[in-house]
Formats: sequence, structure tokens, C-alpha cells
Amino acid sequence: MSYLILLLVGASIAGAAYGVSRVATAWSIGLATRRGVVAEVNERSSHDAPVARVGGIGMMAGVCVGLALLAVSMALGDAMPDRLWLRIIQGHVYTPTWPQFAGIAAGLAVAFALGLWDDSHDPPAMAKLGLQALAALVPPLCGFRIDLLLMPGATAGIVLQPVVGIALTAAWLLMMMNVVNFMDGINGIAGRFAQVAACGMLMGAITFAGSAPLLILCAALWGSAEGFLRHNIPQARTFMGDCGSQPLGLLLGLLAVLVSRQSSTYALPLIGPVIVLSPFIFDVVYTLARRSMRGENLLRAHREHLYQRHLIATGGDHGRTLSFVETHLWVAGIAGAAYIYFGWNAANLSLQLIALAAMVGNLGWYAWGVFSAEAARKKDS
Repeated sequence: MSYLILLLVGASIAGAAYGVSRVATAWSIGLATRRGVVAEVNERSSHDAPVARVGGIGMMAGVCVGLALLAVSMALGDAMPDRLWLRIIQGHVYTPTWPQFAGIAAGLAVAFALGLWDDSHDPPAMAKLGLQALAALVPPLCGFRIDLLLMPGATAGIVLQPVVGIALTAAWLLMMMNVVNFMDGINGIAGRFAQVAACGMLMGAITFAGSAPLLILCAALWGSAEGFLRHNIPQARTFMGDCGSQPLGLLLGLLAVLVSRQSSTYALPLIGPVIVLSPFIFDVVYTLARRSMRGENLLRAHREHLYQRHLIATGGDHGRTLSFVETHLWVAGIAGAAYIYFGWNAANLSLQLIALAAMVGNLGWYAWGVFSAEAARKKDS
């Protein structure tokens, strides 16, 4: 019965976020059109007509539903810790402290403001990087950070010094902001990534004590992404823009940290969420390494990500490329959920090896699929 109630609670949160996001995204399209904040067609474009580029306003409005509900749950937890609905979600409830919550909200606000500035004014790269660093630093400075490293099979972890935990967490969050920003290049890809990642982390961690914040935020993220995607696929009326991709990357990084604070059963606390997020991380790392080895300017815009190469090789078939990427997202999401759920121990070693093999095989298949599509394209031409 408790899982049925969890499903109903999650669906209600997702539905509320979906409604807010869909309405706000529609409003943002009109705003962008009136202000001329549109993505023009250029040599790197995958679209053939100008498109509004601040659809992330709607998605972040939906995420704010989750933040508001999390604040309410924290207040109820402080005032009435034995409330039935909190006990149903999990009896021993972990929630962020109020300073940690303020850090999360402030970091997302900075990332969103940076994105709006980038969408409308194209700021210098160093100014953008500075604001990204600020957004990534605020949550760990407020106490929401990785503070423990635990090796496989160990019963006691290594407690990190605050400065180390802050640096490690900020570096992780900064990386995720850029990963999502780099990968947001075709209709639907970042929105689907957000949904699969939310499902993967929630499926893995829902039985841990302290699942309430994760349930609220993941459900709100799923619903808000769906509200945005209604205007983005199959034919885009709006793009997410940096005002969506920057806070989305930060939020996914924060959810990974939240998962890491709820379980001490897996090695190097982010490894489970990293498996969930691996298709995007792999694409970015592989592409940057490939371009670096060729001596190219890493700051210059390009169309060499694996998903972009797949799109070009398939003649610009957005639907086929999105389906191809979604398959890998779900494989990685399920593998990561299995790792988070079962942990790393001798009894479940075979399951962990299967999950890790699925991740590695998925990434290999991802690259192989791109190369095969390119080869077929060259042969046909």
C-alpha cells in the first residue's frame, strides 16, 4: 500500500509541475518572440527557421513547484515529525537543513539568471564561467556537499575536510552544468535526459530512509520536463536555451549529491548517479578528448558530439537520433538504479558486474552506432 501512495504522491507532484511548466513555456514563447530572443539559423543549426530560445523559463517554473513543496515538507517535518504522509514515504526522513535548502535554491537562481543573460546577450566566456562557478559553489558552501568517501566493502568511510568536500562538490556541479549545456543541441534530447535521470535515481533510492526530498524533486523535474517537451518535440516551437540547460545541469548534479547522502552502500558516493548520467558524460568527455588530440580549440562551437554526428549521418532525422539516444539513456538509467539500490557488496557482486557491464556496453554501442551511421552515409553518398 505504501508504494501505491508513493506513486500517487509522485504523480500528483509531477502533474502539478507539468501544468505549471506547460503554461509557462507557452507564455515564454510569446515573450521570446516579442523580445527577439530567438535561435537564428546558421551553419551549426539543426533547425531551418528561427525558434524561440527561452523555453527553460517554463521548465524552471515547474521545478519551482518541487522546491516549494520541499520547503513545505521541511516545515511540516519540523513542526509535526510524525505526520502520516512523511512516515509513509519513509519513517526516518532525511531532509536538507534550511541553510542547505537556501543554498540549493540560490544556486539554481544564479544558474537560471546566467542562462537568461546568455540567451539574450551572449556574454564573454570568462564571465559566463565565473557565474557558473558561483552557482556551483553556493550549495556546498551552504553545507549541501559530498562529505564521505566509502570504498567497496569498507565499513567505515573517509570523512572529507569541509574545504575538500566543497571543492569536490563544486567541481562536480560545474561539470554537470557544462555537460547538459553542451548536449542540448537537438529537440527533446535534454528534456528526455532529465526525465530518465530523474527516474533512474528515484528508482534506485526510493527505499532508502530519507526519500521524501528525492521523490519531490524528481517528480517535479519529470513533470516540468514533460510540460516543456510538449512545445519542443516533434516540431520545436521553443528551445530550452541556457536558462533551462544551466539550472538543469546543476539540478541533476544536486540530485546526484542527494542520492549520495542517502546511502553508504556504494563506492565513491557518486558512482551510482554517474552510471545513470553516463551517456551524456561519456559523449562530452569523448568529444573533448577527440578534439584535444586533434589540436582543435575546445572553446570553439562545433557539431562533433556523437549525437550530432549521428544526426548528420542519418540525413538530419531528428526522430531517429532521439530514439537512438533515448535507448542508451534508459539502459544507463536502469543500470545505475540497480547499482544504487543493491549497493556494492559480495552478495550482490554479480548484479553490480551486470550493471557495470551494461553501462560499458551501452557506451560502446552508442559510439559504434554513430560510426556505423556515418559509414552507411558515406557509402550511400
